[in-house]
Amino acid sequence: MTAVLREPLCRNILAKTARIHMRNAYQLQFIAKKTNHRLILTNTRNDRSADLTDVIELMLLGVRPNDQLELNLHLEDDFETQDSSQNIMNDIEQVLVTP
Repeated sequence: MTAVLREPLCRNILAKTARIHMRNAYQLQFIAKKTNHRLILTNTRNDRSADLTDVIELMLLGVRPNDQLELNLHLEDDFETQDSSQNIMNDIEQVLVTP
């Protein structure tokens, strides 16, 4: 399926966990794999990015408490509703604020 050419939905998240550890990385990977979207997390402090399907990239983001993380949701379907996109972002945010 081809990605729709438009700006991704973005949300800034304030991380409360000291780093993304293995458990959180696998939770994020699970969320990314159950959607049909490309999800990219960027640590704005060190400008590192990671695809949520890549556990190693996620663990190498170098997240510190109170880092501002940017989540980009690249929609694959035109008919995707705002509500389901919001739910995906909320699920990801919940993982990132759980130490």
